[in-house]
Amino acid sequence: GIVRNEQAARTSAAIAIAMARNLKDAKLVLNAQIALGRALVQSRAIDEGRELCKAAAQTASIAADADVLQIIDANTCVVEALADQARWADVGTLVAEKKALIREAFGDDHPTMAAWLIFEYSAALNAANYGKARALLMRARAIFTRVYGEDYIRTLQTLQFEANCDYWENKSAVAAPTLRALIKKLEQSHNTDVLFAARVHSDLALVEHELKDPKKEAKI
Repeated sequence: GIVRNEQAARTSAAIAIAMARNLKDAKLVLNAQIALGRALVQSRAIDEGRELCKAAAQTASIAADADVLQIIDANTCVVEALADQARWADVGTLVAEKKALIREAFGDDHPTMAAWLIFEYSAALNAANYGKARALLMRARAIFTRVYGEDYIRTLQTLQFEANCDYWENKSAVAAPTLRALIKKLEQSHNTDVLFAARVHSDLALVEHELKDPKKEAKI
């Protein structure tokens, strides 16, 4: 399925780009390039997708009629790719560079800002800066909850991220009930993301394994 989706994305993007060039619509060309880049990142052709979006971001930034939304969309694709590759230092650098642009376009209480706060949280977590990571996570959760509600998938993901933070701070006894409650919520949902649910179950298994280790429990 992934291979077919990638092929379909490449074909559709090629047609869209050809039509946009015939129409002399530079912005539409970039939109198609960004869409293809994001599709390739999702289909695991991450390097190629990242470079397409990076080039689109650079082109959009220097255009005479620069479109801030295009610039942000392209850079969001880039940071998603970097996060998928666990290039956390690069994630932190890009967030620091683009956060002001996102604030200018959307303000501090928009879901786009929340999404970038999650990227920043991941970089902080992987740098073992747990205090900063928690503060960023709580800000992102507040935005997602206010805009979409408590049962929105991005809101629920913040509970998984909080449990991850607890785990790395040697607080598996705190992480376990959070993950169990999250699994219960997912089981009651009529629209569960199967991959997300699988990750939560995997995290719970890891946490429960840690709790069986007396030395680990002594640190909690």
